[in-house]
Amino acid sequence: MTVSAIAVVSVILQIILLAVDKWLMPKAQPSKFQEPIVFVVGSATIAATTLNIPFYHYLMASNLWVVGGALLALAIAPPVIGVIEARVRRNPDVYATDRFNEHLRNNFVGFVATLLFILAARWTTGFDDFTVQFKNESAFNIVLPLTVVTIFAFVRWQQDKADEDLDARMERKDPDWERKIAGFSLRYVNQLANVLYLIVVTFTAAGTILYMFSYTLNQAKNNSPLSLSLPLALAMVGVLGFLIVCGLPSMKKFQAVYLNFLTGTPAALMVIVVWIALLKESHLRNYFALGVVVIGYATYSLLVIIGNRGLARAKLQLHYYSSMAFAVALTLLVGALYVS
Repeated sequence: MTVSAIAVVSVILQIILLAVDKWLMPKAQPSKFQEPIVFVVGSATIAATTLNIPFYHYLMASNLWVVGGALLALAIAPPVIGVIEARVRRNPDVYATDRFNEHLRNNFVGFVATLLFILAARWTTGFDDFTVQFKNESAFNIVLPLTVVTIFAFVRWQQDKADEDLDARMERKDPDWERKIAGFSLRYVNQLANVLYLIVVTFTAAGTILYMFSYTLNQAKNNSPLSLSLPLALAMVGVLGFLIVCGLPSMKKFQAVYLNFLTGTPAALMVIVVWIALLKESHLRNYFALGVVVIGYATYSLLVIIGNRGLARAKLQLHYYSSMAFAVALTLLVGALYVS
């Protein structure tokens, strides 16, 4: 069995990732949950990559209804379990009831965005054949341990946000160290369920995006570019919409989620524009690109301005909108030039 160069690089990166998680990253508490999960997932992924067993290949080949149903169940389960668990344990700190609607909404938006990409992939002509013939796809396995480590880091951030003295409490062996992080502790089933949902939906979405982008790039390279399809357009809008939801004023209090909006939206816009450029030239493609840039960037700018205006009654100065106005104006001028 020959291991390709890209698979070797992927394995090396996975080993480095395991080392970083083991010795450099603070652990989500109680750590007895994170450490074995990361080790088992990381070891299994290294073995699968070495043996050229691609996780995404089997995911893509699975029944669409099964995948969609599983993702929906995983999205709904954490808030529902949280409410039940808080009542059963008679401890409202385990899951605050005022989190339910927002939690369910955010999970559902993530589910919809992921499902749109899966549908776009399944409904794209030639995509299934590409996934069968695609070489070195096991190298993409690295996304799984990377996702696991990232999600646990997010949980640890939630815990630090709930108790800034968490490390100090654990060092002095405070018997009540877990009280303030009860709503985010891995000891509770609802939090573990949410971790599982975040890992699965992120891994599925990231993998589908990688495959679709690779297929688009491959077709463009072979001089048979894909046409813009409705499922693909909806998938792109779905990802952008998910990131914009993360930037709504109501999400500002969740710093990690809001930072996803701040850093993720420009990256998504950039990737989407490049992605569109690789598609077959048409009026529809060009109009869609203009719409994504104008509406996407304008919405992003407005949400950033609103989110950073300071006090609720602070006056928004006109020059705050200058960069957005110039960008939108230039895009519209280019669009008008194209139309004329």
